[in-house]
Amino acid sequence: MKKSILWACLCAALSPHVAVFAQPSSSVNTAQLENSPSSDFTGEDFSNFFSTEKNYNAVYWNVMSWFGTTKNGCVAFASTALRFMGMNIPLDATYKGERVSMLTRPFSAFLEAKMGWIRISDPKALQPGDLVFTVDEPKAPGYPAHVFMHSGYADAARTLSLAVDNQDFTHERALGGDLKKDYSAFAYALRVPAE
Repeated sequence: MKKSILWACLCAALSPHVAVFAQPSSSVNTAQLENSPSSDFTGEDFSNFFSTEKNYNAVYWNVMSWFGTTKNGCVAFASTALRFMGMNIPLDATYKGERVSMLTRPFSAFLEAKMGWIRISDPKALQPGDLVFTVDEPKAPGYPAHVFMHSGYADAARTLSLAVDNQDFTHERALGGDLKKDYSAFAYALRVPAE
C-alpha cells in the first residue's frame, strides 16, 4: 500500500476532521522566548519552557504555520516545543517510514530509540517535563491516542496532571482517563535522559 494511502487511512481512522496541511515553517526564532532553550536540557527545563504562556503561544503559532489546526496536533505541539528547546527533530523526520512530528507511535519510538528517553510506567512517578502517552486509539492499534507534557500534579493523590498540549495551555487532565472529557488513560511516559 502506498504511504500516502496509508496516511490518509490513518487520518480518517483517527478523526473525521482531517487537517489540511500548510507549507512547513522550519525556522525557529528563539530570541524572543523566555527560559532560553539549549540542546542540553532537563525535563524541568522543558517543563519551565513549555509551561510559560509566551513560549506556548510561540509553539502554537509555529504549529499553525505548518500543521494548520490544533485537531490531532498533539505530536506537532510536543515535537515543535522540543525543537524550540534545541532538540534535533527535523520537521520532516521519519522513523520506520512514518512522520515523527505527526504521529504518536513514531514520535515515541524516535524519542526512545534515537534520543535515549526513558520509559516510565507509573503515573504516580511523573516529573515535570515528562511526555505522557495515553492508551492506544481504538481505531488505530499501536498508536497512542494522545501525548501531552506533564508539568506537575493538580492533586495530592497524583491522579490529575497539569497538562500542556494542543488542547490548551496548562489544564487538568485525569491520568486514569475521563470519558466525559474524552480523555484517554495514561499508558506510559517518556523522560528526558539524565546527563
